[in-house]
Formats: sequence, structure tokens, C-alpha cells
Amino acid sequence: MYPVKSIRKKSSIRKLKNSTCSMMMSTIHEAFGTTSDGSHVGFDVILYGSVTVIIFLFWRAFRFYRNRIVIPVYDESKGHHWNPIDILSNVVYCNVCRGIIVNGVFCDLCGICADNSSCHHQADTKIPCKLSAVSATDDKPQQHHWVEGNLPDNSICATCGEDITEEETLKDFRCCWCQRTVHEDSRCFDHTREAECDLGVYRRYIIPPVCIKYQKRWVKGRKSKVVHSMTSLKPASNWCPLIVIGNRKSGSSEGETVLKAFRYILNAIQVIDTTALPASGLYWCQLLNKYHPDTVPWILVAGGDGTIAWVLDTIDQLKLSPQPYVGIIPLGTGNDLANVLGWQIPPAISTANYVMDCLKQCKVVEFDRWQVKISPPMFGLSFSYKSYVMNNYLSIGVDALVALNFHQTRDSRIYSFFGNRFLNKIMYGGYGLKDVLERKCSQLNEKIKLEIDGVLQSLPQIESIVVLNISSWSGGINAWPINRCSENPIPEQSYNDKLLEVIGVKSTLHIGQMMIGLSEPYRFPQGKSIVIKVFDQLPMQVDGEPWLQHPATIRINWHGQVPMLKIDKSSRES
Repeated sequence: MYPVKSIRKKSSIRKLKNSTCSMMMSTIHEAFGTTSDGSHVGFDVILYGSVTVIIFLFWRAFRFYRNRIVIPVYDESKGHHWNPIDILSNVVYCNVCRGIIVNGVFCDLCGICADNSSCHHQADTKIPCKLSAVSATDDKPQQHHWVEGNLPDNSICATCGEDITEEETLKDFRCCWCQRTVHEDSRCFDHTREAECDLGVYRRYIIPPVCIKYQKRWVKGRKSKVVHSMTSLKPASNWCPLIVIGNRKSGSSEGETVLKAFRYILNAIQVIDTTALPASGLYWCQLLNKYHPDTVPWILVAGGDGTIAWVLDTIDQLKLSPQPYVGIIPLGTGNDLANVLGWQIPPAISTANYVMDCLKQCKVVEFDRWQVKISPPMFGLSFSYKSYVMNNYLSIGVDALVALNFHQTRDSRIYSFFGNRFLNKIMYGGYGLKDVLERKCSQLNEKIKLEIDGVLQSLPQIESIVVLNISSWSGGINAWPINRCSENPIPEQSYNDKLLEVIGVKSTLHIGQMMIGLSEPYRFPQGKSIVIKVFDQLPMQVDGEPWLQHPATIRINWHGQVPMLKIDKSSRES
């Protein structure tokens, strides 16, 4: 048992604590105008409200941290960026064991090759990879990055000017920045070994690693290198840094080939895969505008019309100023916008070099974009609407039905194994022939009303109505040809005149006749404002993205212009 005195002492201390707490609570209640019995809840409201605000701010800060846009820097200290070698089209030698590679990999950043045994692990530690950025304390000039052997055919020594003969061995050197090749002997190689690198013929488009400063941050739970800042250094007087944005799965995985090719010629951080980092490429434009406000970046979009539309929409949302110039590497099926701007599918052997040479022949043009608002009726009134931005065309009827059937097939698992551009065109033709028999969009003229600049149009017997912004539709059809010999010549079509062309199509068979020039569409007047009222469920598409549209009012008005890169036909042929 405890002594009586100690019990009394503890009891007195407890009473003193209780009295002190009561005095403090009464003081707080008096300060906030409350009573101790809780008759006034002002104190509780302030207390719980403060806690709620703190939790809300913490949640917003956490979301900002998780969702902030960063430009990742490839950490070369962790090894090379390996890809499998196609031994059927390349005879290469291992940079570690120096033997012929039968089953191996190559780095698409610096270009070294290694056997798939233990050699590529040794290469990760013994052979340095191509840098993408430098630390904030590094101020060294741009140096060559020499890689031994596996030189391209018909290489010429940059020092002596003589041909580099092909030999069945790992020999001579190549810089993976300026693409110069030199002999391995001391007469040639020692002369350029420690020299500064000027980045070669493509210096105008490259962001040198010495211009980019990185820092390590926590990104999605791991500490990674990200771009922190840039310097004021410019590799060329006419510098226009190039950003390549693409989906590696586009065009039956042709997108992956394009991204690999550009990683070797450019800095790796200039090549963005949209499947992993969708907004980082356009964040480059903000960063360049901050450190180089007088420089306009160029963007190459590798993909179809849908990928191009996504990039242009994101440029609008970010409100970039100045707006970047946008070019196209067509990898889709139709590629209507690329056809109008002169871009062609690049050859698989020299994808990057072909495109870089095309860039020298480009000119900047303004391109119209149109706002599409779809208002479904509710109790006879339109309270809400969906909004789209149209670049190429909008259609309602049979061609949208064919596109819808194709997209439903493309989403299936079977298509993922057999899909390619040639098969896509066969599928489009098959669905077109199917509609010749079914004619699901017959009597379309009785299910819609068309107004052009406020004037109601009389509709003939048609199965599709198409609103055009460009002169290429449905995979290359010029649906608005210029007839200068007629008594009533057709006005010329342009993608930057703030006017739209509207045509009517009689059937799927009519589309086939238009493809080979045996028939012409029904032409309506050009206009600046188009209104289409739909009274039945009909297939509809905007820039190749189809869906089933319920009764609604569709309004099309001018949205704005964006600078695009165009290749003249004469320059393309040369």
C-alpha cells in the first residue's frame, strides 16, 4: 500500500492541473466569444474549419507534386538504352568482345552494339553513354562522343577526306553528336579526339547537353534526374530546337522506329513518347520561351490525324506564345492533313535523315481551325453542349459509318496481332462494300437540316454530308476540284481563308467513283458559319474520330489559326 501523504500529494497535483486547464479553456472561450458549456459554437467552427483548410491545402499540394510536368533526363550512369538488333539487315560487331553479333542489342542513344550474353552488362560499366544534360556546376564546352566501329556505308574521314574502307573488324570512330567519322590511326583520330564538337549539319535543331542543367528530384516515388534550367548558349545563329512527339505504337509500331532514329541524331530528351510522357514535349516550349524568348521551337508529330489534333489542342490549352511550328511524320492510315501539307511517309532505312532534309525545305503557313459545338435538345431547349476543334473535316452519314465500323474492329484483340496500314485500307473498302448492300444512311436529307451563313439549304438525295477545311478527304480524295473551264467556275479551296466547303455524297459507290475521278460531289456554297440540325440517330465523325450522334444542333464557327510547316510539292520531288 502507498503512504497516505503521497496519495494526498498526487491528489493535490491532479486538482491543480484540472484547475489550470479549466482556466485556460475559459480564457479561450472568452477570447472567441464562447461559453464553457458549449452554448456558442464559434470556437468549434473555427477549430474544425482550420483543420479542414489545412487538410485541403495539403491534398492540393500533394496532387500538384504528383501531377507536375517534368522533363526527365536519361540517367546514363545506369547503363545504355538497349534495343534488339535486326541481324538480317545489319552485320555489326560487339564493342566489348569485338566479335560478330548473332544475337545482340544496340543503344539507340550512342549507337554501341553488344552481345546478348554478358557483353551488354560489361558495356554498361565500361563504355559511357551519350549525355543528355549536365549538372549545374559543369561548365565544360561541348565535346565529341566517339564510338568505335560499325560505321555507316560510304563513310569519309573528316580529317583527311579519304574514304573509310569496309573491313570485317571493329575499326575507326564515329561521333554520335556531329555524325563525323575518322580513321583510328593517330594521324586522323588524335587530331580531333579532344576538339570541341559543333554538332554537325543538324546543329540548328539540336539542344546540346551543355545547355541543359539537371537536378535530382523525387518523381513518382523515386529520385530521378529532371531538367532544371537552361543556359543562354545557342549552337547556331538560326537555332530552332526540334521536339519530336510520337506514339511508339502508332502505324503498326512504326512509331517506335521513328523515335529510335531521332534519339540517335538529336538529344534524347528532345524525343517524347506520348504513351509515357504526353505533356513533356510541349512543356519544352514553355521552358524555351523562358530562357530563349526570341526562339521559336519546331515540333514534329509522328502519328495520324488524331495525334496531330491532340498536340494542337494541347498547344491551345497551354496558350504558348510564340506558338511552335508544327510538322508531321505521317504514320496513320488516311494522313489527310499530311497530304495537304506535303509530308510523306518516310523510308524505313533512313527515316531521321530523310525528315531532317525535308525540314530544310519547309515554309511556315497559317492553318485554320474550327470550333464544333454539339447541343442536344432538352425539353425543346439546349442547355449544354459538347465542344470539339476540327482541323480536317466533319461528316455525317455513310463515310462516318464506315469509319465507325473500322474503329470498332480496331479495338478488338485480334486486330492487335494483324493490324497494319495495308490491312486498314482493305478493311475500309470491305465496310464500304457492305454499306452498298445495306444502305443504312439512305434518305439522309430527310433527317437533317443545313444552314450556311444563316441561309437554309435545299438538300438533294444524299447519304452523307461533309464539311471540309482541307482539300484531302477519306484518305486522299480531292473533293473540291477547281474547274476553270466552266461557265460557273468553282471557287478555290484554301486551309487559311476562314471559309469552309460543304459537299453532299450520294452513296458509298459514289465515294469510289470520286476516288478515280469518274464523278463529282454535290457542292453547296462556301461559308463562315455552318449549322446542321440532326433529327435522328446518325453516325458522325470529326477528323476521323467517329461516334453515333443523337438528335442535336451542330454549330461550326472559326476558332483560330496555328502555324504549320509545309513542304512544297516541287521541293518534295527534288
